[in-house]
Amino acid sequence: MKEINSGQVWSYHSRKGESNSRVTVLAVEKDSNYGNIVHVRIDGLYITDTRGIYIGDCIEHLPIAEDSFLESVIHVESEAHYDLGEGYYLWRSDFEQNEAGVWEIDIRKAIDLIVGSIA
Repeated sequence: MKEINSGQVWSYHSRKGESNSRVTVLAVEKDSNYGNIVHVRIDGLYITDTRGIYIGDCIEHLPIAEDSFLESVIHVESEAHYDLGEGYYLWRSDFEQNEAGVWEIDIRKAIDLIVGSIA
């Protein structure tokens, strides 16, 4: 099994046209229901709204189950460190109230769902 650590920058099975996109591990934490939760940042995206207007290039926080993370990534390429950021703390507060969860699908599909909901 691949070892997952904070700061690792991974290549992954990205969306079409985003082959330079990378996933950075922000943190890994254990949970009694989900097992290991991998908190990631995804850079190098091309996010547009419904009119095709560019609106951003990253998802700053995505909590994903370890198995789904491992199915999505290819290999570690480098290292970078980011603060967990506001997204993590908002998620943590909601998670503790059972109002937020963890993605249990591959990263590419999660990106599509997130982009579809904000665009």
